[in-house]
Amino acid sequence: MIVRTAPVFAPRSVLACFLLSLVSQFIAILSAICAGIAVHAAEPAVAYFAFVPVVWFVTMIPVTISGLGVREASFAFLFRAIGSPYEHGIAIGAMVSATSILAAALGGVFLFFKPEKAVRVVLSPTKKEP
Repeated sequence: MIVRTAPVFAPRSVLACFLLSLVSQFIAILSAICAGIAVHAAEPAVAYFAFVPVVWFVTMIPVTISGLGVREASFAFLFRAIGSPYEHGIAIGAMVSATSILAAALGGVFLFFKPEKAVRVVLSPTKKEP
């Protein structure tokens, strides 16, 4: 009889995951800042650091598929609160959505052309059981 125990989390692994999540959030904020620069929005960078995590949280509410529309409306509402036009928020949200979809599509192309490599990475055992 095999008895499985709860996984033990090493502090180093938890710290590494935490730091990677911070890097991921920072990249998402930089993506939104780049979208703002592209539409000539004059919002300060501090606004992006405050608004992007809120928008990501609101986008997780299961209202639409992949948060489409919710993301744009959230950006428009929050940027309007600091005096920017609605158009800037909608454009920034649409550009961030497009870059996310493009990044996912590139992963899909890799999976399409190298499915055996993707399956091997997902299914490779990390620890052998007795």
